[in-house]
Amino acid sequence: MTLTATTNTTFRGFRAGLDQVKSGDLRACVAELWKTLGSNNRNSFYCYRDGKQEPKASQAAAVMEVFAKYGVTENIWGVCD
Repeated sequence: MTLTATTNTTFRGFRAGLDQVKSGDLRACVAELWKTLGSNNRNSFYCYRDGKQEPKASQAAAVMEVFAKYGVTENIWGVCD
């Protein structure tokens, strides 16, 4: 039996960042994230949000800028349990 190394073990989505956005700003923040990630439908957005799809470096930087706009600068990446 051959064991293979798994990839993408550090990226876990940005649910932790969404949990820190004020509820009044959440809808606008999600709309900006959709535009930033180029999502066309819920499933593609959820893949980024839940960490199933890793964003490109430019997308990750843009996501961090969106969260900074809404006052979230720490603990953006990761899934809240």
